Amino acid sequence: MKEFLAGLKGNLSGLGLQLEAEKELKAEIVTIETQIDSPKPKLFIIGECLKSFQRILESVAGTVIANQLLTGLAPLIH
Repeated sequence: MKEFLAGLKGNLSGLGLQLEAEKELKAEIVTIETQIDSPKPKLFIIGECLKSFQRILESVAGTVIANQLLTGLAPLIH
């Protein structure tokens, strides 16, 4: 999970997201990082954030970076 988040953060600028979608993605990243660091992480919250990642990345799925990230995201969701 941490590896995926690092890759996502490192590629944000190359995704071509609209400002609102980028802000949402960043907020979801912070939420997951907070949950990961929690002594009792809430898997439901993490799962909802991952679904949000998927939705946002699918909106720019025409980019190589987004497609690679979606491929890396798939095993984390299922």
